[in-house]
Amino acid sequence: MKKFILLLLLSFSVNASESVMIEKGVYTKHLPSHYPYNNDNKMIALEYNKDKWYFNVSYFDNSFYRKSITLGSGYKVYSVYGFNLDLLFGAATGYDEAVPGMKIKMPCIDFICFYVAPRISYGIPLTDHVYFTQSVKVFGTAAEVGLGLKYEF
Repeated sequence: MKKFILLLLLSFSVNASESVMIEKGVYTKHLPSHYPYNNDNKMIALEYNKDKWYFNVSYFDNSFYRKSITLGSGYKVYSVYGFNLDLLFGAATGYDEAVPGMKIKMPCIDFICFYVAPRISYGIPLTDHVYFTQSVKVFGTAAEVGLGLKYEF
């Protein structure tokens, strides 16, 4: 047990690359667009990053005009010249019932639905520790553009 606790403490050492980010969803596009999907999600997200892993929570108006909360994680798959390719996964609320005529394409258990989504992002340094970030996430037939501020410590 002592070895486990020591390993856990070492895994959260100060030497690791850590950051926090706040992000705002600014544009969403659904394909095909013949359904009356919500393309103005008003998403706000918080993210904590440690090395290649990160954890996030977000609040937004989903594709079906319902309030949603996500709790998820992700892994940085590839990084080059400030560009990152991540894989997101987690759970979301608000997708348990579709608007009549629209179909939900996510696995759900009661009111919790699960997702896996790729994200491409790029950070522009503003100072030694602060970055302006842009990202594109793809959730099924929807692509969402987000802008954020990231602080590395």
